[in-house]
Amino acid sequence: GRALAKRGRGKAPKGSNKGWSSRGRPPRGSGRGFEDWEVENLKKGIEKYGYGNWKKIIGSFQFRPERTNESLKDLYRNIEKREAKERKERRKLEPPKPRGDFDISPPTSEEKERLASQAR
Repeated sequence: GRALAKRGRGKAPKGSNKGWSSRGRPPRGSGRGFEDWEVENLKKGIEKYGYGNWKKIIGSFQFRPERTNESLKDLYRNIEKREAKERKERRKLEPPKPRGDFDISPPTSEEKERLASQAR
């Protein structure tokens, strides 16, 4: 309670932290979005070094100086989510595929004869 307020953990004076949290982070959403060329470099890096090798990717391809291993990982996770959602949407638009192991094409003349002889 009161002991915390006496140690300076109370409310900061208005405008003193300029929108930053008390933990030294910028306000949520204040970071700059990734440019298209950064996304392309990330994809090339993953193709070359594999998923999870963020340090190699960030060292071998060009990114803005404020990008970190974690920001690349987060971007890739979001790309994967977006692409999965797009795949799901495309599947909704496609006609359903028949299930099971059967042929839906019309019978050939040989099959018609065979079916006719079986019916007799």
